[in-house]
Amino acid sequence: MIAYILSSFWRWLGAVCLIVILFDSIEHLIVAINPVRKVQVSQNGDSITVEIEGATEADIATALADIEQNRKETNPND
Repeated sequence: MIAYILSSFWRWLGAVCLIVILFDSIEHLIVAINPVRKVQVSQNGDSITVEIEGATEADIATALADIEQNRKETNPND
């Protein structure tokens, strides 16, 4: 089989393309099964912005608890 693939440039190129497509498809499948979880919190003055991307409810609860803890540390009188 290897001799057949290496016998022609076009067969070799086709085999390489098929392998690249196969690995790209596997990568997309893995990303679809395990999505990236991202929670980003930023604060500008009195405004707090929370960006949530693919996060679970537990991730959101953790982010909100962190915001509350940070708020208590920076403003102990509140």
